Amino acid sequence: MDDDLFLYDKREELTKFKVVGLLPSIEFQKCRFVVGKLHQCFPTEFAEPEIRAMLNLDWDEYLTKMKRRHGKPYYLLRVPVAVYIDGTLLGDSQDLTNYISQKYVLQLNLDFSEIVNKELINYFTNIIEKYKRKFVYLTIAIDAHVVGSMLFMLYNDLVPITCENFLNRCTQAEEGYRGAQIQSQLIQGAEILNKIEKVPTYYQSPLHKIEIVRCGEFTLCPQPDEEYIRALNPPYETLFAEEVKPDEIDSVLSLTGFKSGRYSLRTDLKPYMPFTRYSRMFDIYIRDLAGKIKTLPHERRFIPVELTAKDMTNLEQYVESVINYTSKYNISFSISYAPENLVGKYVKYPSYGDFAETYILRSYGTWWKESEAYQQEYMPQEVDPLGAEDYITLGFESAVVPRDICIYETYNPGAVVRIWGRYSDLNWKLLWEGPPQICPEESRKFHPTIRKLNCLINEIRLEFNQSHLKYHTSIDAVLLGGYQPRHILQYNVLQNDLLSLTISQDADTGNSEEDENFNDACDFFSHLPHEVILHIFQYLDLKSLSRCAQVNRTWNEATRDPILYQNLSLKRYWHKINCETFDYFKSRCRGVKKIDLSWCGNHDKTFSNAFLQFLDKCCQQLTHLSLCHCHFVNNEIIAKLPTCRDLTELRLRNAKADFFGFQHLSKLNRLVTLDLCSTSITDEPLMAVLKANPNLRHLILDFCESLERLDQVVETVSNFNRNLTTWSSFKTTSLTSLGALHFAKCANLKELDLGWCFVFTHPGDSLEKIALTCRSLKRLIISQWRGVNDQMLLPVVMYCKNLTQLDLLGIKSITGDICERALMSLPNLRLLDISFCDSIVSEQ
Repeated sequence: MDDDLFLYDKREELTKFKVVGLLPSIEFQKCRFVVGKLHQCFPTEFAEPEIRAMLNLDWDEYLTKMKRRHGKPYYLLRVPVAVYIDGTLLGDSQDLTNYISQKYVLQLNLDFSEIVNKELINYFTNIIEKYKRKFVYLTIAIDAHVVGSMLFMLYNDLVPITCENFLNRCTQAEEGYRGAQIQSQLIQGAEILNKIEKVPTYYQSPLHKIEIVRCGEFTLCPQPDEEYIRALNPPYETLFAEEVKPDEIDSVLSLTGFKSGRYSLRTDLKPYMPFTRYSRMFDIYIRDLAGKIKTLPHERRFIPVELTAKDMTNLEQYVESVINYTSKYNISFSISYAPENLVGKYVKYPSYGDFAETYILRSYGTWWKESEAYQQEYMPQEVDPLGAEDYITLGFESAVVPRDICIYETYNPGAVVRIWGRYSDLNWKLLWEGPPQICPEESRKFHPTIRKLNCLINEIRLEFNQSHLKYHTSIDAVLLGGYQPRHILQYNVLQNDLLSLTISQDADTGNSEEDENFNDACDFFSHLPHEVILHIFQYLDLKSLSRCAQVNRTWNEATRDPILYQNLSLKRYWHKINCETFDYFKSRCRGVKKIDLSWCGNHDKTFSNAFLQFLDKCCQQLTHLSLCHCHFVNNEIIAKLPTCRDLTELRLRNAKADFFGFQHLSKLNRLVTLDLCSTSITDEPLMAVLKANPNLRHLILDFCESLERLDQVVETVSNFNRNLTTWSSFKTTSLTSLGALHFAKCANLKELDLGWCFVFTHPGDSLEKIALTCRSLKRLIISQWRGVNDQMLLPVVMYCKNLTQLDLLGIKSITGDICERALMSLPNLRLLDISFCDSIVSEQ
């Protein structure tokens, strides 16, 4: 074969990952392991990855440099790791997981915390062997309390004399640094360490006496795998006191790994290192303490945390991260009005107005509830009394005992109706609730009086009801204030909520038989026909039914009747729903028609499996299913839905499924309403669903940014879904004027939301064509359409006489003339939004 032919043989380039991150981070180790396995298992697809492991200082410098150079993508990294694919930033560990899950099934069952420990030891071992340099340490105390140690690597090969002098000062017994006092300027550095480690320290005031209490030379242990604690923390006197009497050794020593009895844990220390390393040592002690508290007399069972507040730090902090939310106004590549704007201190308060630097919720007022596509309550008796419509969950750097929450509202305040709090994955606790408020048009620092809890929280959740507002509401920042524990014991007591334990006493059952006979004699209700009892019980909510089941046997049997559970709405109880909930309803929901699990199951890893079993056993006759903002919805659940063949209404807002899951929806053929807002559905699965459901009337595709051929989707609708009355694709930007023309074939359209769809292209004459044929339109949203002028809007005003809502926000070329004509010609018009229309002056 001619060798010249090889010049034209283009080999397929392999995908190459690059992982840069913080060496002690579990997420970095996960990414490092995963990309290595991809190369190992698929060497023809993935090249050998590039790994860059860094310690804190190097990572901080790298991240700062990348933020300055590239901006926002690096600000959005949630964990200390950056993953690149073929030289382009993919994101952090979660983005890598999402990328891999599109094609592969990813299961990680390794103990990455152990991997982190071993990698750190290997890292330091390699440095010592590579550089042949000396290591020394200084152990520091404040007011005779050891707080930690600093490890120094001496550049003895570069500056030998200086390093030798420093080494001598650290190792000499008499004239060394031991006993030397440190200047107070180091206090600031200690406070920075405190913030980085997210753990309270003894560094609180420059008035304390800081002193070096021990120093010496450091070498690694000969068997680091077995003694990595001492290897990573060589001056272990920061953790243990030597030569303790046997009777002073606590039972927790069995958990430390030091079983010789020579060391005991010093509970009076205030280390700056993370609590996670020590918290497991206190498990036995905490369990014993919990048992002792249960035996306390009734009057002493509750210990107010204020009694110990003098030993705690009063801390105020702003939001560190946005965990999840149900409402947004921005798309992924924009930070205008984004939830992430809540991170950090306020930037616009006390100014009042519509600021892009704040967080704005999309909906307001009641007009959107008038839509035919709006989800009606499946159980009217389960309507939220405060009408919560949306929520946002926020994370904070340090866990505190909550005492103050301040919400900085900069536009149309008064929508917050509930505030919840919790610590990590523990249960949510209600901190405050109240009805929506009518406030003056000015910024507000909302500072409600919250419930006093004796437990730690580092997450809060705000719930909103915007139905009374005339326009969008916005928030600039949220502040959480409270007490932060200084001692490890305080931390564990509060973390386990031990101060809230109460004494429960068994009820006196001595006269139970007499009481039962008395109740039977007076129980006229039980003599009613079963049908009458069921009719009465149908007006009760789920909580009341549960209480009725505890009255007597007759009531218990009545509350188990499946007719009471044909419609099931659990959204209101999102904070209580878990896997056991399905076990409770399995025997009751034989023939359930409607289920609303919105907001539920987001904090239970086994929730999806429990729901799958519930679907399989109880939902063959299901017609309505709402799983809005349910993070447990995955490909497996989507694949199971076609077994519910009678489904007519399906709502999957913010579902975490992908292409492989959504393609199963085409097996459904009776859908009337389909809500896929904020999902990652792509064009092909969506068009397959549309073709399989000719009776589809309501389609919601807001924020579906993975749809790249929206023109073809609209064409499919015009050919297969002629009965469509509601189309909503707010901020789904792949639509062009050619695609918009296909709406003219949907003569039954009543609601058309194309807001922000023509940000990058021109709509042409599509608006005129739509107005000529879709004369039943009641709602038309064309906010931020480029190039629209009065002449283009004229057909809408002339032919769409049933319009009640017309949104023209941000259309810069229209004037007040067309607005006046719309007000005069459209008798049913109730909403006309002309915000940010630059050609309309305020005087008009």
